[in-house]
Amino acid sequence: MIHNIWNKDKSKLDWTIPIHEVAGLKFKFDKDNRLLKKRMNTYFTKEPKTLEWIDSFKKGETLVDIGANIGVYTLYAAKKGVTVHAFEPHAGNFADLVTNIYINELNNVKAYPFAVMDKNSVDELAMLSIVPAQSHNDFGMEDDRVKHYVAGFRLDYTRVKPEHIKIDVDGLEDKVIAGMDTSLENVKSMLVEVTTTDTLKPLLDRGFKIDESMTYKLSDTEFNYVVRR
Repeated sequence: MIHNIWNKDKSKLDWTIPIHEVAGLKFKFDKDNRLLKKRMNTYFTKEPKTLEWIDSFKKGETLVDIGANIGVYTLYAAKKGVTVHAFEPHAGNFADLVTNIYINELNNVKAYPFAVMDKNSVDELAMLSIVPAQSHNDFGMEDDRVKHYVAGFRLDYTRVKPEHIKIDVDGLEDKVIAGMDTSLENVKSMLVEVTTTDTLKPLLDRGFKIDESMTYKLSDTEFNYVVRR
């Protein structure tokens, strides 16, 4: 499939975007991008509990998606009538995220090209690679990976008051949670990818409880946990 973008008076074709459709959603597609093909091919099998969790949201509620990548779950929630604030600092991912929002004609998504952390700062984002759909990128890490500078903010700084929060930031979840206080006032549920439940302690201390029925093993070391009030 192809999505055409024309100039203002539609007299000239500015861009032709190959797209792949899954779950009734359109994604900018690149047949030579292995990571993107993997995300499309495993849409319903990689994190089935995440889709089930989103299906439980009410229309008109607000989701904060921290680590939105190219928008796999952002778009899924938005199509169901959920307002989504999507945060993604990786330049390649963010470009595809914005493109995917556009080609799906979604006006209930706000996209932010910065990291969510425990303090407001500007630092390097160390990327595993520049390939769109890449994960495992680290904000403020000193190593020899390819990098670019981005801003990082506490979620509280955005003044967004969601009912639901998804955190998938590959090991920096504790710092993300440390930047939340007023942001949690209206939160009913959170999905957090962690390697240890110790990361969830600040949330459990605030009255959240683990929904055992929604716990999902992603790998030998990673689990998705849903916590609810």
